[in-house]
Amino acid sequence: MAEEKTPLKWKFEAGGEVRSIPEVSDGVVYFGSFDHHLYALDVKTGKEKWKFQTGGNFKSSPAVSDGVVYFGSSDNHLYAVDIKIAEKLAHNVGMSFINLT
Repeated sequence: MAEEKTPLKWKFEAGGEVRSIPEVSDGVVYFGSFDHHLYALDVKTGKEKWKFQTGGNFKSSPAVSDGVVYFGSSDNHLYAVDIKIAEKLAHNVGMSFINLT
């Protein structure tokens, strides 16, 4: 009997290499890229909700707790970004990146 393959749901192209392991929380997938951004995508559609720019590449994976996403960057910073504020700012002003540090 032939094995059934699950069709690809969606694909997203970041601006750089993706080495971090994605974190999924409340219908959003978070991951970092070597283009210096943390991305937040809708888990069902793959559509970008917002992205957050840092000064370096992502080598760590994000973690989400109590509405905050935590992650490290090669710019020697540990970041804590409020998910709701980042989403609201991206939606209200149409920014392609958010710099809240």
